[in-house]
Amino acid sequence: MTALTQGFTNPVLDCQSCYRAVLDAMSRPALPVRLPVLPPLPVPGGAFGSGMAALALTLCDGETPLWLQPELRSEALHAYLRFHCGSPITADPGLAAFAFIISPLTMPPLSAFAQGSAVCPEQSATLILSARLSGPADVLAAGPGIGGPETGRDTARPLACRGLPPTFVEQWQDNRQAYPLGVDVLLLDDNLSDNGPIMAGLPRTTGIRPMPQKSES
Repeated sequence: MTALTQGFTNPVLDCQSCYRAVLDAMSRPALPVRLPVLPPLPVPGGAFGSGMAALALTLCDGETPLWLQPELRSEALHAYLRFHCGSPITADPGLAAFAFIISPLTMPPLSAFAQGSAVCPEQSATLILSARLSGPADVLAAGPGIGGPETGRDTARPLACRGLPPTFVEQWQDNRQAYPLGVDVLLLDDNLSDNGPIMAGLPRTTGIRPMPQKSES
């Protein structure tokens, strides 16, 4: 049997540090936040990066079923997540509390994931989506938590988020309209060559629209 890769070096302190970063990302939507600490790569050469592993170790436990996109599934990764998180792994996205998605272009629609209920809207899924969060902005985000010193007088925040499905903005508009139901999203850029992974939160209360195209003068 292949030995499991270790998780965080200091599990309690590292989880607390990453959890504070997640809270920061979700409370200030569309503002990139760097993950402060990373575990080793769970499966050497695998697509499930250290950033995804940090979020799994921080957010997931025995009461949070996980859905992994088929491109991520392997017995080695399943064993890692079962051992370090204790999380059951489901093949049904509608039953997952957290979903990890490395190829957003081939992911199921947002509506396929747990939406919560009128009685328990919190019983919905949080999606961790791989995306490129650098370069020119692709969308403008607006809603609670946006505005203030970071944006001056603006009421919208620009965000670069390459690699998402062409219909993502439309799907997200439907997701927001379903509030208090709907999914939440953490966009994750797990590119270690840029000084470590960064993430940006999109809670279901946040609206996004395409970045306006500059008109030629």
